[in-house]
Amino acid sequence: MSFGRRAQSSVVGYALIIAITVTAVSVLVVAGGGALSDLQGSVADDNAENAMLELNSEASLVALGGSSHRQVDFGTTDDATFETYDGARIVVENGTETLLEETITTLEYRRGDTHIAYQGGGTWRTDGDTTRMVSPPEFHYRGATLTMPLVDLDGTVAGSATTIAAQNPDTTLQDRRRVGETESITVTVESRYYESWGRFFADRTDGTVSYDHDTESVTLELTNDPERPDIGGPVVSTTASEELELDGKFVVNAYDSSTGGPSANPGQGEPMTGGQFVATGDIDIADHRIDINGDLLAGGAVSLGGADIDGEIRCAAGNENCHADGVETNTAVPSPQPAAEVVDADTLYQKVDSIGDGTANDDVDAISGRELDIDDGDTVTLEAGSYDLDALDIDEGTLELDTSSGDIELSADDVDVSGDGNPGQGSADTSITVAGDGSVELGVAGEFELDGADVDIEDDAVVRMYVSDADREADIDIDDSSVNYDTNEANSTQLWLYGPPDTDADIQDSVFSGVLYAPTDGTTDDADIELDGDTSVAGAIVGAVEGVDLDGGQSHISYDEALETQVVETLGGPDPIEVEHVHLSVNRIELVDE
Repeated sequence: MSFGRRAQSSVVGYALIIAITVTAVSVLVVAGGGALSDLQGSVADDNAENAMLELNSEASLVALGGSSHRQVDFGTTDDATFETYDGARIVVENGTETLLEETITTLEYRRGDTHIAYQGGGTWRTDGDTTRMVSPPEFHYRGATLTMPLVDLDGTVAGSATTIAAQNPDTTLQDRRRVGETESITVTVESRYYESWGRFFADRTDGTVSYDHDTESVTLELTNDPERPDIGGPVVSTTASEELELDGKFVVNAYDSSTGGPSANPGQGEPMTGGQFVATGDIDIADHRIDINGDLLAGGAVSLGGADIDGEIRCAAGNENCHADGVETNTAVPSPQPAAEVVDADTLYQKVDSIGDGTANDDVDAISGRELDIDDGDTVTLEAGSYDLDALDIDEGTLELDTSSGDIELSADDVDVSGDGNPGQGSADTSITVAGDGSVELGVAGEFELDGADVDIEDDAVVRMYVSDADREADIDIDDSSVNYDTNEANSTQLWLYGPPDTDADIQDSVFSGVLYAPTDGTTDDADIELDGDTSVAGAIVGAVEGVDLDGGQSHISYDEALETQVVETLGGPDPIEVEHVHLSVNRIELVDE
């Protein structure tokens, strides 16, 4: 009997083992099948995201003219679909004027809660409640310029291989305009991905971003605020602790380089209407042969010395040296905006250090060992690109900066341009010529010296030069040279020379058309800007101007009233100008299944 019971127990045991094994295998199969399914889904999602990124890249090439057609493989999966629908509405407005209102097509991959979309030139993804940007849309914001070359789709994706082709015409809207003062630009996007659009706007612009969650929309506002640092006048001396001395024989007047007529001639002697001769400290006019055609403003005492002031004279209350008809001695004179809010020395040096990465150095045979020496009548041309030099030396030679194919960045530790001849009369043997409609950024981390040289800025080119060494000081010497100056038309808006608060500059026996901008904040002792000899200025000089001693007989300091519409670059200070130019376009491409 006991043997039978033992035999029966063995049978039951085997049955239990088999049952447990079958159950375990079943659980593993079910669990493993789910894990495998999740893995396959994750792989499919990743493949779809990669396909959308490829579409992003290829579509941009087609939409913006880089290619007539490209092909993208979207792949296939059983439980996912690709669908196109009207997925976003984008509106761009300038105040009450609608510049663009477009409903754009979205291509979306869908598998469960995972949606991956191509929309407006960007790639977006949601995995349920949260959305994120995978790659940015065609939306570019640089400086105060907003560029939106929107990409729209036509067609569907049904198979794996899809050809992207440009429609004809491929661009249905183009709008390029300047944003006026006090105006604003708003960009509103209605989309299920609106929160990701908003985060992108906040990261990439200086504007204000607001959300309307009820309508699934986000709005970016960029403003052109007129409360900005301005030039102020032909000479703005920002050194309150020092006296500005005027001596010699010269005329202070105004002209407008934007008019193109006789009033564009800086030597015509028009009275100043927008600018004024400003000093935050005292002014001592030592010679009666000085004629100021405009207002004279001083934060301290004024000694006229018999000079002819054709305008309003205002100085600090209680000033015993204001002896002229029409003087207002109790008028508070506001100082120019402190340099600490306009040009920060550290920020300016960082700007200098960031210019030029040297990627274009190898394209120029004359650049050797990070040095560019031009002499013996040679001419060297630099085209669009980024150049980084230890030294730039020009001695009886010519440097041509050609921006016709794009902008130029050029940095140098020191710049020494010297020669003979007759600068400004077409006979100088040493020159720098800038041509084209692009811009040149020149960063100088040491001394900048022009001696007996011509600098000609042609066409619509703009040169912005930043000078600061590692000690946050600038040494600028312009002697016997002609800088961007034409006796018939001197466009000062084409040349901007920025220096830190501690700038030592001397312009002697030269003609200069541009803006030298190096305002002080009262904390520097060594800053000093001097205008000497047979010198004339068209534009503006802002900074620690302590001496103007001009004895050329025909010397003049002419304020270019075209500067009143220009923006001073705020290096390290608050920049209220968020947008000045808008470039909009809608570019349609077609999806064709193969």
